[in-house]
Amino acid sequence: MQGGVIGILLPVLLGSFLAMLAFGAAYLLWWNGTVRRRQLRYARVIDDASKRTPVTSLEGTTAFRSSKPQGRVQRLEQRLGALLPNRARLKLRLERAGLKIDSGWYTALLLILAVTLAFLLDLVAGLKLLPAVGGGLVISFLVLHVFVSMLGKKRTERFLKQLPDAIDIIIRSVRAGLPILEGVRVVEDEFTAPLGEEFATIRNKVHFGATLEDALWEIGRRIDRAEFNFFIISIAVQRETGGNLTEALTNLSRILRQREQMKLKVRALSSEARASAYILGALPFLMAILIMVVNPGYLDSLVDDPRGHVLLGAGLTSISMGAVVMARMIRFEI
Repeated sequence: MQGGVIGILLPVLLGSFLAMLAFGAAYLLWWNGTVRRRQLRYARVIDDASKRTPVTSLEGTTAFRSSKPQGRVQRLEQRLGALLPNRARLKLRLERAGLKIDSGWYTALLLILAVTLAFLLDLVAGLKLLPAVGGGLVISFLVLHVFVSMLGKKRTERFLKQLPDAIDIIIRSVRAGLPILEGVRVVEDEFTAPLGEEFATIRNKVHFGATLEDALWEIGRRIDRAEFNFFIISIAVQRETGGNLTEALTNLSRILRQREQMKLKVRALSSEARASAYILGALPFLMAILIMVVNPGYLDSLVDDPRGHVLLGAGLTSISMGAVVMARMIRFEI
């Protein structure tokens, strides 16, 4: 009798699981398509504006190249950096995060972390050499990628919070009859990192021969935020066609402050939904730990029985899909 009930329920559970998986995949495809179209429209606008003022990186010129012969450490760094694909994008991510390391040191740190994790997997889980090394590489790559992304996101958020006040200083400098570069110097002196550091880079590049638009777009590509790109476009259009720069920058400063206020309001309104998502996501695992403490052998069938493996996989997949959907629902683009 019990086997017949399980034989009936198992296809129903599998069918429900596949239906949920198909629904979640369709929803994610629709969402990503919508966001992708919006990003493509924004990228076309930024590309059109940046093509008018092509960026010339000063570090690539012969005047900024060191004539000292490379030592063993430098050669080792270059060889390690060559192991990673798309090093230019990695360099931008490291600079966005404020990390003063190159791709060679990043590769060395990745390998050290991978070897350490492989040793732990071999010692704790008893894995063989090849699976342990592969698992260590994958885990270390994901950990470093997420860590650098988090640092970059926090740094750009601090940059954007400081940007409206910096724009106000530039507006006052322009109204006083001073050039924009003088306002950039005041911002460099008055603000801390990261905005002070980036504006110091802008002023140094201009002093060494780059145009203001070139220096701004180089920083804009590193920051990679629409708000700062709007600031660059406002200055570039004014220098190319003329107009009232102070009025454009005043409107931009007001819009940035309103966006920041709206973000805080949305975060406050969605706090209940975020708390519910955290509780619902952690509840199955907390209940499993509680059951294992109260009745240690109660959940053994989920591990020993192959049907339990199917149910565990379906449950974990459903929880993951629910977490992704709830994260999308409480995340608003302003």
